[in-house]
Amino acid sequence: MRSSRVVVAFVLLTGVLGLITGCALLQNSPPVASFMFILSRRDAPCVVDFDASSSHDPDGIIVKYEWSLGDGSSGTGGSISHTYTESGTYTIDLTVTDDKGKTASSSETITVLPPYDVNAGLTVTFVASPRSYLVPPLTIQFDASGSSSDQGSIVSYSWSFGDGSTGSGRIVLHTYSSAGSYTVSLTATDSQGATASITRIIQVSMDGGVEGNIKPSANFTASPTSGTAPLAVDFNASGSSDPDGSIASYNWAFGDGTTGTGVTTSHTYSIPGTYTVSLTVIDGQGATGSTTRIIQVNTSGENASPIASFTASPTSGVAPLAVDFNASGSSDPDGSIASYKWAFGDSTTGTGVITSHIYNSTGTYTARLTVTDNKGATGSATHIIEVAAYSPEPVPITFSGTGDVVTELFSLTEGLATFEMRHTGSANFIVWLYNTDGAAVDLLANVIGTYSGTALVGVRADSWGAVPGTHLLEVAADGAWEITVQQPMYTSGVTLPWNYEGTGDVVTGPFELPTGTIEFALNHNGSANFIVWLYSADGTIVDLLVNVIGTYDGSKIVGVQPDSWGASPGVHVLSVRADGDWSVAVWKR
Repeated sequence: MRSSRVVVAFVLLTGVLGLITGCALLQNSPPVASFMFILSRRDAPCVVDFDASSSHDPDGIIVKYEWSLGDGSSGTGGSISHTYTESGTYTIDLTVTDDKGKTASSSETITVLPPYDVNAGLTVTFVASPRSYLVPPLTIQFDASGSSSDQGSIVSYSWSFGDGSTGSGRIVLHTYSSAGSYTVSLTATDSQGATASITRIIQVSMDGGVEGNIKPSANFTASPTSGTAPLAVDFNASGSSDPDGSIASYNWAFGDGTTGTGVTTSHTYSIPGTYTVSLTVIDGQGATGSTTRIIQVNTSGENASPIASFTASPTSGVAPLAVDFNASGSSDPDGSIASYKWAFGDSTTGTGVITSHIYNSTGTYTARLTVTDNKGATGSATHIIEVAAYSPEPVPITFSGTGDVVTELFSLTEGLATFEMRHTGSANFIVWLYNTDGAAVDLLANVIGTYSGTALVGVRADSWGAVPGTHLLEVAADGAWEITVQQPMYTSGVTLPWNYEGTGDVVTGPFELPTGTIEFALNHNGSANFIVWLYSADGTIVDLLVNVIGTYDGSKIVGVQPDSWGASPGVHVLSVRADGDWSVAVWKR
């Protein structure tokens, strides 16, 4: 009886426990929300792939995936893609629902950066400064050393000089055939392939070198330009212009002590005579431009005087100096010019529209042209000719020492200066040329180890580099060295064709360049710099023929014309800086 009670109790207890367990098993567990994402890029626009396959439900299945993408957008599905077009930090919410209606959520944040410009880290700039001006050639140095890249280094510089010519290199020289305004552009490329460009308008002028603001151009008409007194003349300056701004004022000087203003004006000449009318225009940045015209006022029935005008080339040089004169710019307002007579200022005379004269002695001469018209009236004009004495070639100077030394002072005269240098050390050999104002004129050598080579410097009074006067050398070296300074004065050279082979830094020549088209064929087998400059015998830099790194095989054309802003016929030399074997061949095409 007792055992049957125990069995019944056990059965009852087991049933209760089963009922409890069954109820527990019938309760739904919530799902687990989880996702991952992959960004196609870090900057906008950015495509992001979302994948919620890691979400799960412990006692069932997930039947719904709902996304809130943080930018007002939403989506559904186990995996979706979304494009973020704007930069920012976004909170991504995923909500999953299981088959029994339970939900769970998970959140992540992503940051999308502002759109990245691959060229943003590349800064391009350059400065332009004259290497020679006031006299031809108008050679400008362009220096892009201020350019930089946050990706390491800039590997190429491409120039367009605004006159149809191009160039390459961090620092380049370019010779303009005439003064004027030019649009110069530079494109730089860094080691990652990023490119950036800058464009500047520069003015190349014989009286100011290089300027940022382009001077305005003054131009006007006058009507009539001759007649009997009283003569009323109308002036119109609407043809004046400013290429990079606007003209702020027009100022007139009528040549008889009176003045005026305005784009248009008029003036009456009451007294017969020849008057030079001047117009000066001023732009918005204060730059000025001027021009003149002649007004001839006669008495009733009077013959107007002819206007004498001529050019002289050159106007200065060393005796004996040959000067060409050209009076084709002379005119007669009411007839024709019957004769041209010249007085050269040294008691000699000449005739003709075009003539030439040789000045054999030093001095300052006033060359005068007198023109006579078909009715006997005359007009005159003058030019100053400066003739300097021939200077004998200076005696070479040799400096020698060991280690770091500042040399004694020495003088350089106008022309070419060569620096023949030798070093027997194993470390740095650096030689700077300074003037006595403390300005660094040129880096003559910057090498490591033994060295033997020659550097060339042009010395000119109108140069931004070396000018005639006192100089010194600063030498930094770890061994013994010797430097010889010479100033060769070449009066003649070999005729073309001409070729030369060498190794390292050498000054070659002299050779004669005739009028015409000259071709230079250049070859280099080294691994570092190959730089070749063309100089005239008077110390003028004529052209940068090549400026590359590594091997090179190419040609350069130089036009040679009398009275040219670039190369003129005469004696020239080459300055070669190279680390390997090289050759140069020169001939007339």
